[in-house]
Amino acid sequence: MFTELRKNIKGDNPSPHYSSEWLPSIYKNLIWRLELVVETPSITNLDADAFWSKDMGGGTITEKHGNTQRRLRQALTDHCHWINRQHPQSRKLVKEKVTFTDVIVCTHPDVYHNALITHEQTHINALLHNLTVNHENDFQASLPKNRKPRYLVNPDQRLEKNHIAFLFGPAIYIPDPGEPAFQIVLSLNGMPVTLPDVEYWRDGKNHKLPISFHAKQEFLLLTPEDGEGFIAISGWRDESRKAYLLLRRIGEDQWVAFLGGINQYFEPRKTSAGIWYFTIPLDQGQTLTLEITSRATAATPQHGAGKTIIFDLDDSASLYVLKLEAVGLPNLFRGLRQWTLWLDPEGGIAPPDMIHDQRQLASLSLNQGGLIFTDASGVSTSLGKNIDQPREIALSPTTQLTLLPSPEGLSHFIGLLRLPVPDHYSISEDFATIGRSDPNGTDDSPEISLDQLDQPGSILGHDFPPGITLNNLGLSRRHAQVRVHGDRLEVKKMEQRHNPIYHLDADQKKIGISQSDDPLLLDLDHYLVVGNFILCFSKNDD
Repeated sequence: MFTELRKNIKGDNPSPHYSSEWLPSIYKNLIWRLELVVETPSITNLDADAFWSKDMGGGTITEKHGNTQRRLRQALTDHCHWINRQHPQSRKLVKEKVTFTDVIVCTHPDVYHNALITHEQTHINALLHNLTVNHENDFQASLPKNRKPRYLVNPDQRLEKNHIAFLFGPAIYIPDPGEPAFQIVLSLNGMPVTLPDVEYWRDGKNHKLPISFHAKQEFLLLTPEDGEGFIAISGWRDESRKAYLLLRRIGEDQWVAFLGGINQYFEPRKTSAGIWYFTIPLDQGQTLTLEITSRATAATPQHGAGKTIIFDLDDSASLYVLKLEAVGLPNLFRGLRQWTLWLDPEGGIAPPDMIHDQRQLASLSLNQGGLIFTDASGVSTSLGKNIDQPREIALSPTTQLTLLPSPEGLSHFIGLLRLPVPDHYSISEDFATIGRSDPNGTDDSPEISLDQLDQPGSILGHDFPPGITLNNLGLSRRHAQVRVHGDRLEVKKMEQRHNPIYHLDADQKKIGISQSDDPLLLDLDHYLVVGNFILCFSKNDD
């Protein structure tokens, strides 16, 4: 039901957004681990400024692999989270860099416990406070809204005494004090597995907290007993050293699990007692069962007696999106004599503010003689009555305009224009309205406004009101409602008169049409046609 968080970013064509990363990948980049080798005074004094940046002093500190320049600030700068944010004017989703906020500081147990017996725990309290201040000051512009940096210190017996490690990333999560949590019960091959309480220092106190899944948490990472994560399951053995279990909450009362290494997804069943129950076959004939309570209860940490893992995706990105991949080129009908669609230099749809001099823009137009392509220099080419097969037209030496045949059953189109860069619209379990904006600027505009074809002067015909554009043809202001239902898209028609909604499968073959109150249900990678817009229901792989 969900893809890996960062799919194939280290493959043959890595995303430029992640090109600056230099830390070794842990479980497909679910965790980043910066380990520093520190001289004795700095490690015993827990000097936050020295760990943060070489510019702030602190003597000789070397990244584990030998680099003397890279410290925590550089690691957080080069390893970040990219989200999709909807641009307020264009409504398109754009990439936005967000700095991770949750950081676990790991020290050797002797360093940790020695810090606890110093007067008023001066060193450890100053470490957390100063790291938080440095983090907030240096990354103020790229921190997520409503979530400030948060640090805790955890003893790690795997570290040498003069080493310190910092863990951050999508699978690192530090809950708010008292944050409600779902209780988790594990068993391996039918035998109960006891997860150790997490010991850590935070807010001037030493805590022990049971491992659970917190209310604002999205991911929980579990690993074999010799794995690299913080929450290791005793008895789970993995010779490949690639296995991990990622538990994800995808809705108010919905869960899914992904078993890394095998790359398999699992959905739970719900018992009559309201418990979510996973059965997960592991390597070497092992079976892991995992139970989750269906209601979060208040967490009650014990004071005076190690860690939390996971990341709160407090951003506007959704697990699912609608991608506007193409627009239909409408056929002429009674009263419509001609339409024109102006193109931007990349082969997409030109926005209205670009249509100030139509002679400098390429265009597609349809009249009684057929479809015509006119390039930016004014040279026209006839393309016939219909697009019968895929066709590419050169806009420039490096840019092609792509035209496709109309899907079977959509005879009101003569073909499709494939967009070079699809627009993305986030969707969730709440209904969102699809339609076109009100030109009068009222507050009743739809959540998903499809206004790309709202180009002035784009149609000629009889009995059309002043100001009408190609965008008005077949698209209502409140055309349909959509929401994610499980892992499918539910679509409800809002207009009872004309303007049907079409459902196409992954091969763009028509399999459904809605002209009534009956909703359509679309599987992933199926298409929704509203007005002249062809939208694909997809996973949001940012």
